[in-house]
Amino acid sequence: MSDLDNEELEATRRLNGVAKEEIEKAILRDAKKNLLDKNDTEAAKIIVEKCLLGNWVIVGGRTNYIKLALKTLLAEREADKKKIKELEKERQIVGMPVRNKRDGKIGIVLHQWENGSIAVLENISPRVINTHDSFDTLEIITDEVKHVKTKDDSIPVQKVKDLKKSIILEPTIVGGRRNSKTLEYGIKLGKIKACEELLEDK
Repeated sequence: MSDLDNEELEATRRLNGVAKEEIEKAILRDAKKNLLDKNDTEAAKIIVEKCLLGNWVIVGGRTNYIKLALKTLLAEREADKKKIKELEKERQIVGMPVRNKRDGKIGIVLHQWENGSIAVLENISPRVINTHDSFDTLEIITDEVKHVKTKDDSIPVQKVKDLKKSIILEPTIVGGRRNSKTLEYGIKLGKIKACEELLEDK
C-alpha cells in the first residue's frame, strides 16, 4: 500500500468516527427532547445509557436530564408493579364460586378484564357465560356455612322422649347378613341412640 492509500484510509476512519459521534449526538438530542415533551421511557433509557454508562456529559441548560430520566424510569417501574398486583388479584378471583346478587344464580369466575368486567360461567350444559360490569353484582361464596337457629329448628324434649318410648326392641336372634329382623333391630337401635344423644344435648 502506498502512503496515499494509508492517508485515505485514515481520513475515512476519522470521518466515520466523526459521523458516528454526530449520530450519537443527534440521538441524545432527540432523547432529551422526547424526555421533556413526552416523558418518554425509551428516551430516559437512552440518556441513562449514554450519560452514566457511556460517560457522555450533557452541558448547559437548567434541566438535570439524568435525574429526570431516572424519575421517569422509576415511575414506569412503579406502574409495572401496580399492574402485576392487579394481575395477581385477578388470578385470585378467577376460579372462585360466586352468586349473582340479582337472580341468585351460582357460577364460577372465568376471567376479569382490565376495565373491571367479569365473565362468570353460570351453566355448563347448555353453556351460559354471563358478563358483569363490575364485582358489585356478585358475592363470593365462602366455605363457611352460617346456621341461624329459628323456632322451627328446635325439637321439643317431650317429643323425643315419646319417640324413644314408642320404639320397642323385641329380642331377636342375630342371624345372617341379610336377615330382615336383624336389619330392623339395628335401625331401631340406631333411632334409640339418636334420641338419647338429642336428650343429652337438649
